[in-house]
Amino acid sequence: MSDRLDIHDRVLQASSTTTLMSVYEEWAEHYDADLVDGQGYVAPGLAVEALCGYVAGSARVLDAGCGTGLVGGGLHARGFRDLTGIDYSRAMLSKAEARGCYVSLAQADLTEPLDLATGSFDAVICVGTLTLGHVGPDALGELSRVVATNGILCFTVRAEAWEAEPYEETLAELAAAGIWAPLSQTRVDYIRAERSSCELCIGRVVG
Repeated sequence: MSDRLDIHDRVLQASSTTTLMSVYEEWAEHYDADLVDGQGYVAPGLAVEALCGYVAGSARVLDAGCGTGLVGGGLHARGFRDLTGIDYSRAMLSKAEARGCYVSLAQADLTEPLDLATGSFDAVICVGTLTLGHVGPDALGELSRVVATNGILCFTVRAEAWEAEPYEETLAELAAAGIWAPLSQTRVDYIRAERSSCELCIGRVVG
C-alpha cells in the first residue's frame, strides 16, 4: 500500500491537469481502500452528515468532483435518490457508476464553465476537490450558479489550500454580490492518518 500512497503525494504535487488525470487513472482501482480504509479519509462522511442537516432526501444534488462516488454513496444511504455526479477522471467516474447511486454521471472540468443550467440543483456538494494541485476558489462562483435560489452549497477545502489561496476573499466577494450567505464554517479532520484537516463550509445561494 505504501507505493500506492505515494500516489497521493503525486496528486497534491501535480503541475498540470494532464499529469493529475494520469495519476487518477492509475489510482482509481485502489483509491477507496487506500484512502478510506487505509488512511482514514473522513471528509466525505463529515460533509454528507453536514449537508443532511440542511436538505431533505428529495433534493436534487450535484456531487461536484465526485471521484469514486464516496459522497454519492453516503447520500444514497441516507435516502437521497436524485444525485448527479461530475468529475474530470473517466476512471473515477467508472468506479462511481459501479456504485449505482447516481441518476447521471458526466465528465466535467471544474476549472471551466459547466455545461449545466443555472439553478439546476437544490444543493451542490464538493469534497476533496478544492485542494492542492486541483481546483481553486474561482470554481465557487460557477458552483453557486448551478444552485437554485435558497439552495445549499457545501464544500471542503484542505487547510493548506485554504491558507495559500484566496478562499476567504472569494467568499466575501460572493457575499457582497448577494450570491452567497454563509451558514456554517468548521475546521474538521480530513485524512486522519496524516493528521490533515480542512475547512467544511456551508452556505445558502441567495441570488
